[in-house]
Amino acid sequence: MLGTPVPGSSLLDNMDIKRHLFTIVILSGWFELVLLSGRVPQLSVQLEMIRTVTATFLKIMRGYVLLLVAFALAFYILFQIVSIWSPVTAPLWPEGSRRFRFMTFGT
Repeated sequence: MLGTPVPGSSLLDNMDIKRHLFTIVILSGWFELVLLSGRVPQLSVQLEMIRTVTATFLKIMRGYVLLLVAFALAFYILFQIVSIWSPVTAPLWPEGSRRFRFMTFGT
């Protein structure tokens, strides 16, 4: 239903939306495959072990979520080409290339 073309609609012409839809379709297809393979007796034991290990991993990772978000924000701010304090009208490339040369070569 989502993939059917609608005359005059530019919503599905956007490449980002198509990319998101394809990602959702692929993930849901793999999820369905895992659910169907759980009905096979030889694979159900392995799926139960994966479920237990995943639950334990998620319990452990709960404590590290804030630390991961803090690192992501710190590196996002650190590796920005334009400083957050510089004016928006400043050219991006010449200033960024001089800054990059200075940080790497020191001259």
